[in-house]
Amino acid sequence: MYIWSCKTWPEFSYRQDIIEEKCRIFAAKHSVMNRLYSSLDSDTQKQISTEALASETLYSSRIEGIELHADSVVDSISRQLGKESTYEGKADEIAEAVSKVTVDAVTNTQDPMTVERLLGWHSLLMKSESIFGKPMETGAFRNRPVFVVSGRQGNENIEFEGVPAERIEEEVSSLLKWIETDSCTPIVKSAIASFWFVTIHPFGNGNGRISRALSDFILSRFGDDRRLHYISISKVIDENRSMYYWRLKTLQNQNRSMDITEWIAWFIEAACIALDKASDRFAKTVETTMLMNSEMAKSLNARQRDMIYRLVSGTFFGSLTNKKWMKIEKCQIATATRDLTELVQTGLLIRSEAGGRSTSYELSPNYRDILK
Repeated sequence: MYIWSCKTWPEFSYRQDIIEEKCRIFAAKHSVMNRLYSSLDSDTQKQISTEALASETLYSSRIEGIELHADSVVDSISRQLGKESTYEGKADEIAEAVSKVTVDAVTNTQDPMTVERLLGWHSLLMKSESIFGKPMETGAFRNRPVFVVSGRQGNENIEFEGVPAERIEEEVSSLLKWIETDSCTPIVKSAIASFWFVTIHPFGNGNGRISRALSDFILSRFGDDRRLHYISISKVIDENRSMYYWRLKTLQNQNRSMDITEWIAWFIEAACIALDKASDRFAKTVETTMLMNSEMAKSLNARQRDMIYRLVSGTFFGSLTNKKWMKIEKCQIATATRDLTELVQTGLLIRSEAGGRSTSYELSPNYRDILK
């Protein structure tokens, strides 16, 4: 009753005319975005990539009902990419572990995907599971049946069952070999691999997250550029979660056909939406650059210009305090206080009503008019 019991599994097929048109649209959008990305300076590129990877990490986990601490994820990814972090909180072991999967998927593309690498990803992801929710096999393929269920506890409905445990090693091996040898378009390969992996369901838990990391790996390894990721497909999937699960359920719960046109088309459409969102982000970056070239912005000292840029571009996370200013701008408390006071006087910053150590600052809603 499942697609993996189909006689021709895993010989997936799809409508060439439909998918080629989807790929044409994706390629056009991707080409434009690559040119825009190339026009940005290296620091801005790295910042955009940090935000995109953080988004991918956060939303891929959120799809499965797991909430990570956003600032901790940004902090971890920033450090992994060699970028200075402004996070003042305690290092989050879970955020560190989970974000390593995302970063490895899109940056370590010189080596092929292996079983050992997948098992390593699983070990890292399982750190985000509660003690009661952890599968018995961590960093190893399951040795028992696994079911995707819906409904409340005690009244669950079985939506899907993964392939029998004794077939997992052979199934995964076939998938990894196909990834390295098949010549289809990267975005199509990414869509098929994600569906194929989550249908095998080789682990007791974490299959969805690993399937999405695997698709990111493919786009980075086989795409027309090997730069850091600047889109987050998982964010789009999370915003359309019900459709995501419906597409999977419809195709997985039948053994009549290996045609997965609908899934591939939907996946590419999600990637196109992610590109559109990235375009909006780039537009904001261009606007920020223009504002920071104004006479008002040029009248600020170097520390003030740097901080206002971070705030206007949205690349500053958390609350702005004297202590954080000191850390970022590498200055004394008196200098930080003076810089902040001057920015409040210009109207660019607003001081919170709280006093003493609780005092924080935020960007004025009128900052565009002031900077013009």
